[in-house]
Amino acid sequence: MSEDIELTLGFELTIESGYVCMDWSKFHEKIEKLVGHPVWTHEFADEDFVLEMKTRLLMKKVEKNADVSTDREESPISSLERVMNREKMEAE
Repeated sequence: MSEDIELTLGFELTIESGYVCMDWSKFHEKIEKLVGHPVWTHEFADEDFVLEMKTRLLMKKVEKNADVSTDREESPISSLERVMNREKMEAE
Protein backbone atom coordinates (compact mmCIF):
# COMPACT_ATOMS: atom_id res chain seq x y z
CA MET A 1 0.00 0.00 0.00
CA SER A 2 1.04 3.66 -0.19
CA GLU A 3 3.15 5.49 2.37
CA ASP A 4 1.45 7.06 5.36
CA ILE A 5 0.53 10.63 4.46
CA GLU A 6 -1.28 13.39 6.31
CA LEU A 7 -4.74 13.98 4.84
CA THR A 8 -5.12 17.74 5.00
CA LEU A 9 -8.16 19.70 3.86
CA GLY A 10 -6.14 21.37 1.07
CA PHE A 11 -4.91 17.99 -0.17
CA GLU A 12 -8.39 16.46 -0.21
CA LEU A 13 -9.98 19.52 -1.86
CA THR A 14 -7.31 19.58 -4.56
CA ILE A 15 -7.97 15.94 -5.44
CA GLU A 16 -11.76 16.24 -5.28
CA SER A 17 -12.15 19.62 -7.02
CA GLY A 18 -9.29 19.64 -9.50
CA TYR A 19 -8.30 23.12 -8.28
CA VAL A 20 -4.96 23.51 -6.53
CA CYS A 21 -5.80 24.38 -2.91
CA MET A 22 -2.31 24.06 -1.45
CA ASP A 23 1.35 24.47 -2.39
CA TRP A 24 1.80 22.62 -5.69
CA SER A 25 5.13 21.00 -4.84
CA LYS A 26 3.77 19.65 -1.54
CA PHE A 27 0.66 18.36 -3.32
CA HIS A 28 2.75 16.67 -6.01
CA GLU A 29 4.96 15.03 -3.36
CA LYS A 30 1.91 13.76 -1.44
CA ILE A 31 0.33 12.38 -4.63
CA GLU A 32 3.49 10.41 -5.38
CA LYS A 33 3.34 8.95 -1.87
CA LEU A 34 -0.39 8.23 -2.24
CA VAL A 35 -0.07 6.34 -5.53
CA GLY A 36 3.32 4.84 -4.72
CA HIS A 37 5.24 5.92 -7.82
CA PRO A 38 6.65 9.04 -9.53
CA VAL A 39 4.01 11.15 -11.28
CA TRP A 40 4.58 13.38 -14.31
CA THR A 41 2.52 16.57 -14.42
CA HIS A 42 0.74 15.57 -17.64
CA GLU A 43 -0.74 12.58 -15.79
CA PHE A 44 -3.00 14.93 -13.79
CA ALA A 45 -4.97 15.52 -17.00
CA ASP A 46 -5.64 11.79 -17.46
CA GLU A 47 -9.16 10.81 -16.33
CA ASP A 48 -8.00 7.33 -15.30
CA PHE A 49 -5.27 8.82 -13.13
CA VAL A 50 -7.73 11.27 -11.54
CA LEU A 51 -9.99 8.32 -10.74
CA GLU A 52 -7.02 6.45 -9.27
CA MET A 53 -6.16 9.45 -7.04
CA LYS A 54 -9.76 9.73 -5.82
CA THR A 55 -10.00 5.99 -5.21
CA ARG A 56 -6.73 5.88 -3.29
CA LEU A 57 -7.78 8.92 -1.25
CA LEU A 58 -11.04 7.19 -0.34
CA MET A 59 -9.14 4.01 0.56
CA LYS A 60 -6.74 6.04 2.72
CA LYS A 61 -9.65 7.75 4.50
CA VAL A 62 -11.31 4.41 5.20
CA GLU A 63 -7.96 3.03 6.37
CA LYS A 64 -7.60 5.97 8.76
CA ASN A 65 -11.25 5.61 9.82
CA ALA A 66 -11.96 9.15 8.65
CA ASP A 67 -15.40 10.60 7.97
CA VAL A 68 -16.31 9.14 4.57
CA SER A 69 -19.53 10.32 3.02
CA THR A 70 -20.94 8.65 -0.08
CA ASP A 71 -23.99 10.94 -0.10
CA ARG A 72 -23.66 12.74 -3.44
CA GLU A 73 -26.86 14.74 -2.88
CA GLU A 74 -24.91 17.04 -0.55
CA SER A 75 -23.55 20.03 -2.46
CA PRO A 76 -19.77 20.59 -2.49
CA ILE A 77 -20.29 23.87 -0.58
CA SER A 78 -22.35 22.15 2.13
CA SER A 79 -19.76 19.41 2.35
CA LEU A 80 -16.94 21.95 2.68
CA GLU A 81 -18.84 23.93 5.33
CA ARG A 82 -19.50 20.71 7.28
CA VAL A 83 -15.82 19.77 7.22
CA MET A 84 -14.70 23.28 8.14
CA ASN A 85 -17.18 23.46 11.02
CA ARG A 86 -16.05 20.05 12.28
CA GLU A 87 -12.39 21.12 12.18
CA LYS A 88 -13.22 24.40 13.92
CA MET A 89 -15.07 22.55 16.69
CA GLU A 90 -12.17 20.09 17.09
CA ALA A 91 -9.74 23.01 17.43
CA GLU A 92 -11.75 24.58 20.26
